[in-house]
Amino acid sequence: MNRIMRWTIIAAIFMVSLSVCYFLIIYLPQNNRNKLQASQVENCTEMGIKAFQDEQKLNSSVSEYLNPQYKYSSKFHACLYKSGFINTILKSEYVIDLYTNKEITSYMLPIDQSKWTQEQSQSYLDFNSKSIELLER
Repeated sequence: MNRIMRWTIIAAIFMVSLSVCYFLIIYLPQNNRNKLQASQVENCTEMGIKAFQDEQKLNSSVSEYLNPQYKYSSKFHACLYKSGFINTILKSEYVIDLYTNKEITSYMLPIDQSKWTQEQSQSYLDFNSKSIELLER
């Protein structure tokens, strides 16, 4: 009887130790990472909305703004912001990292596609593939 009680106590202590280790080593760090990523996504969304509002205030000569997109990229640790505009003769789109304020990719071309050179067409295609790669994942 004494031997069974001892093994039961050892098994109980072992199970409690495993539970504490799981909590400290696996659950807690993962929970903190999830909270951090959620706050980064929320912060990026706020930055994207503010960037679009600021753009509209600064550029009064633009006739139409393109719908902005913003996304937090954990792969690049970047707040990606895609926007653009159309005025009477030009169309422009760009992707910016709002954390560093650096342009990642962009193009500015005449609205009339029949006037595009081959280089301009390639610039447009490169921009589209790069922006899809960055924002769609």
